[in-house]
Amino acid sequence: MATAALIAPAVAATHSAPVGISPAFAALIAANAAAEKACKVYDANVCAPLTAKARTQAEALPHTAVIIRDRAFSTAVPADVMLSRAIIAGARDKRGYRDHRTFAAAAIRRKRAEKRIWAQSGAAAASEESDRLTDVWADAQGTVAAHPVSTAADLHAKLAFMLAYGMAAEDGWFPYLVADAARVVKMEGR
Repeated sequence: MATAALIAPAVAATHSAPVGISPAFAALIAANAAAEKACKVYDANVCAPLTAKARTQAEALPHTAVIIRDRAFSTAVPADVMLSRAIIAGARDKRGYRDHRTFAAAAIRRKRAEKRIWAQSGAAAASEESDRLTDVWADAQGTVAAHPVSTAADLHAKLAFMLAYGMAAEDGWFPYLVADAARVVKMEGR
């Protein structure tokens, strides 16, 4: 059974946020919230609009459609491009496959135009920055989950945090939780 399913009733039963969590742990949770906000704001305000614009421009590029030996080929169909390239690669006499070479060259030109649009629009750089911000956020989540806690309030806050972000013990967090529970028991003298 999933850890989240086991923890959810216990965390929900408290009906309130934990009080008195340690300042160090509260700072980690706040750092995660800041990283999450930075990531989501950047994605919504910068990355998504640039990506949508670049995608629209790339989709507007014309496709090449040809008939080769009674069969239709289009650069809009990736399988057509792959088939044409395979025919060229397998041909003993390359001269007899001029139509396929011309079609494959058209597909290459379109792909290059798509890459130019992606780079010139700023979408490529925005996507890289979005990935970087996502990594920062993921690291902040991991830091919260891996932080050793020693009070019941901190443990409660950690479990609630992990539940909120779908971080299951099965994902490698279980040893941290066991160590946290042992520290809490030890600190409370039980």
